Amino acid sequence: ELRAARKKAERNLRLLERRAQDEPGNPLVRAYLAREHDRSGDARSALAEARAAWSALVASAGRGAPTSDVVLPATVMAYFSIQHGELGDAARALEQARGWTDAHPNLEV
Repeated sequence: ELRAARKKAERNLRLLERRAQDEPGNPLVRAYLAREHDRSGDARSALAEARAAWSALVASAGRGAPTSDVVLPATVMAYFSIQHGELGDAARALEQARGWTDAHPNLEV
């Protein structure tokens, strides 16, 4: 209720959209933006941003490990993929993430 009363969701969404425009290759910004779209009820934009976050993470990896946190973009990609019935995409993202980082409970749940 407090979040809604202070219009934090709208503010966060606006700020993240602006930052995603400034930093389109930042997987963390895109992952947070996916979560805000989901909170606002925009499932289509949430999935699109989850895919953008995952693509940015993969691009940052090149032939090595990604240059940013792996867990958040991977779990966001898996979560929204599962919601849309794309189980193979979710499984592939989690498997790849496990290869890039130490064991993490969010990648197992």
